[in-house]
Amino acid sequence: MVGAIIAGAALGRVIASVLLGLDIDKTFAAKDIATTGWIALVATLLVTWYGWSRARIAGLSEQVARTAWLQEAAEKTALRARLQALQAQIEPHFLFNTLATLDSLIVSDPPRARELLWSLNRFLRATLEASRAESETLADQFAVLDSMLAVHAMRLGPRLTYSLDLPVDCADLAVPPMLLQPLVENALKHGIQAAVAGGRVELRAKRGEQHVELTVTDTGPGFGATPATQGTGIGLANVRDRLAALYGGRASLTLIESVPHGTVARVLLPVEVADRREGDQKP
Repeated sequence: MVGAIIAGAALGRVIASVLLGLDIDKTFAAKDIATTGWIALVATLLVTWYGWSRARIAGLSEQVARTAWLQEAAEKTALRARLQALQAQIEPHFLFNTLATLDSLIVSDPPRARELLWSLNRFLRATLEASRAESETLADQFAVLDSMLAVHAMRLGPRLTYSLDLPVDCADLAVPPMLLQPLVENALKHGIQAAVAGGRVELRAKRGEQHVELTVTDTGPGFGATPATQGTGIGLANVRDRLAALYGGRASLTLIESVPHGTVARVLLPVEVADRREGDQKP
């Protein structure tokens, strides 16, 4: 830097003398050279400080961006772990009761026992796959719930009837895995099993302009109608927590008393849950 200042000052005075027609010998007087040197030094220091400041600002900006990225990645990892923990909460009584039913059918009705075992295997396989996934289509989720209801129908016999209505325009919509399973379990436990005569469970999907509406309806005595139907609310809290974590205030879960009796659990999801299969086909 010192050499550059001296060489630049000398070269600058030579060029100035030639352009202005001055005596070169006079331009290199000690006083004039000192003045030029100080000017060159101050200019060099200012330019150096400016370059250092820009480099420092760029470094700090990169550090802030990297910190924000790491924090966002950590939050996504924590959220993913939380969601997987929430969606992995499966009602254990369902498995125990099914195994007890299977044990009795092996002796009394082997063909029906094989059918029940096949349905249970299909349900557990699909449930385990869903517990590891971040999203699945409504068609996949309805297939899991169909196998689940088939197992319950074999356990409860004529006390349970069910139907699933999935329009074509909703089949490929991506939704959180096992989102509706706690609602179906509630309908079975607090609606069908709590009624002596049993009842019916209906699953429907409907796509609107801004929301996708998913409903689980049962014809039981109604939510909280008896001590046996009150429950603990863990399944509903599970669904609400997952909706809040994934969609904020853009999704909701509401319970509605059905007429003349029963309960309707309605989930509203934003339509922006894109068609996963179409997205996968895009280049």
